[in-house]
Amino acid sequence: MMLGQHFLNILLSHLKLIIQRKLESYLGRKIWKSKLSVIANNPDNWNVFIKPVEDKKFTGVVVRGTKDLVGCGTYGEDPEILCSEVVNFVAEWRCFVRYGKILDIRRYRGNWRLHFDYKVVENVVLQYKSAPNGYAVDFGLTDKGETLLIEVNDGYSLGHYGLFSLDYAKLLSARWSELTSTIDECDF
Repeated sequence: MMLGQHFLNILLSHLKLIIQRKLESYLGRKIWKSKLSVIANNPDNWNVFIKPVEDKKFTGVVVRGTKDLVGCGTYGEDPEILCSEVVNFVAEWRCFVRYGKILDIRRYRGNWRLHFDYKVVENVVLQYKSAPNGYAVDFGLTDKGETLLIEVNDGYSLGHYGLFSLDYAKLLSARWSELTSTIDECDF
């Protein structure tokens, strides 16, 4: 299988995660697919978080008005997007997972005094049966005290957010070896 096809599979795995019934309850909000034009041209659809389906096409944003749409599109394109009800996250963490085992969890945004519900994190990792060998799961704590699943990030390309260097290298190696169908030389 060509590497480009693997990246398509990565995108599809993200969408599968969102619709996977066992994990849906951890989202705590409605998520759906749409087109950028549907949101941009209908102010009744505003007050929604949008993010491109195509990885890194633009940064996710809460759309409350036209100024929020600046930088979200390219002339002549109407990208597919994922939409979400707006949630007020007061703190966010990234959970690093390698071969189904949590390596570490690092806060990357919000109040450092707050803490997530570790049982929610463990349950998501346990229930993500189709997980790749290396990935990260982002969680947020809402202003209502709920720990919610934000998104899953494939392990082929992740920021380390302070993860111990050897663990980070081993996570990347686990995923890249899976993508390239090679032996994981860092599986020790």
